[in-house]
Amino acid sequence: MYSTRGNRMKGVRWLATFFTGLFLSGCMTENQTAPPLGGPSGFGVSLTMVATPPVLPRDGSSQATIVVTARDSSGVPIPNVRLVPSIAPLGTPLTQINQTTTSNGTATFVIIAPTQSTVAVGNQVVLSIAPVEGDFQNAQGRSVSVGLLGLSNATYPEPDFTVAPESPKAGTTVVLDASATKDEQVQCLTCTFTWTIEGKDETGTVVTHVFPAEGAYAVTLTVTDATGTTRSITRAVEIAKAETTTPTTPVTP
Repeated sequence: MYSTRGNRMKGVRWLATFFTGLFLSGCMTENQTAPPLGGPSGFGVSLTMVATPPVLPRDGSSQATIVVTARDSSGVPIPNVRLVPSIAPLGTPLTQINQTTTSNGTATFVIIAPTQSTVAVGNQVVLSIAPVEGDFQNAQGRSVSVGLLGLSNATYPEPDFTVAPESPKAGTTVVLDASATKDEQVQCLTCTFTWTIEGKDETGTVVTHVFPAEGAYAVTLTVTDATGTTRSITRAVEIAKAETTTPTTPVTP
């Protein structure tokens, strides 16, 4: 009798434990949110960029249209992706037609060609695009290059000049030579040179000047290359005191 009652009590406690665990399990499952089966992820977003035309003349007016397409990891276009552009060289005119990708996953930008005097590294305009906000902020940006036709202007002129003699003295002729000037990383044979010395301008690759007294004189060299790009340097030319000669006393016979 006692054994039978004990077994029944054990069975009741087991059933109570089972249903309590089942109830709690159901509550916990109900409060959880199932992970989405699919959807955009920053790491699944890819951008493609196409420039038409891919090359522009350096005329300050020709245009290239850049179409950017955002796709998910399955290749499906993604709408409503905000795209932020950056352009080099800085100051190149850029129009953003769409702030975000349209229903077909595309956004359009328009570049206006720079002029010849605009320095563009590699002789090209580079448009970089980065997606931002929401699930797209971790996606990698992309860039596209538009080549530039015309005179090469990838660097600023690099003015340089020598002074001869090395230790000039007052009242003597000093030679200033700008032959060491470079442009596009080579000696600039087509550059024009303007010198400003003691408030006056002189032109030429090589000029001469007589400094009247000892002291430091500022000499400015301005170089303009074939595209009209200009750069200047200023240096102090140190002039030493003029040599003095001691008059000789004639010997009286």
